[in-house]
Amino acid sequence: MNFGDRELKELAKLLNLSINELEQNSKKLEDCDAVYYWNPTKGGVSVIVAANGEYLGATSSVSFEKLLEEFKTGKRNGNLKNND
Repeated sequence: MNFGDRELKELAKLLNLSINELEQNSKKLEDCDAVYYWNPTKGGVSVIVAANGEYLGATSSVSFEKLLEEFKTGKRNGNLKNND
């Protein structure tokens, strides 16, 4: 997934991580052309970001499985490329 500096900075801010931590805490989701990012600290946020910049984020109380299920149904709460 190729995001520019602005999108990476916005994503890092959203997750309260550094750019290096973003890379360490990410997983490519081949089946839905997206990347899963997470903040591993207690109470951290996780986000699934599609190739077009649309994302769905949730608090740590939402499991990865539930987040992925909602993402696959089309639910989104922002777009990194539109600066929402």
